[in-house]
Amino acid sequence: MSLTGLLFGLFFVGAVAQFLVLSRVETVLRRRHPQVWQALEENSIFTSRAISRFIFRRHDRTLNDPVLSRTVRRAAFFYYVMIAVWGLFALSLFTGFGRMRLDFSQWPPVIH
Repeated sequence: MSLTGLLFGLFFVGAVAQFLVLSRVETVLRRRHPQVWQALEENSIFTSRAISRFIFRRHDRTLNDPVLSRTVRRAAFFYYVMIAVWGLFALSLFTGFGRMRLDFSQWPPVIH
């Protein structure tokens, strides 16, 4: 298996695991801070996007809840790792360092 295939596999597993990470943050918010959860749910069309924004902006700090803060820190770490994996995967496709490369000499591009 090539490095590009491995990075794709990691990214795919991470994309599926993202639902579990968001679900965990949502559960902690619902149980420990229902008023914050209600506000997030009412002010957004997509609650998963609202939870992601909550994680990236670290709104948990204002609530002074160690359980929520630990959950959000883990979720943020997960997101940053997944962004790095996605970046490496894209870089490997464009530069070919993972033994696979996108060939743009024809349309649609093919992977060699």
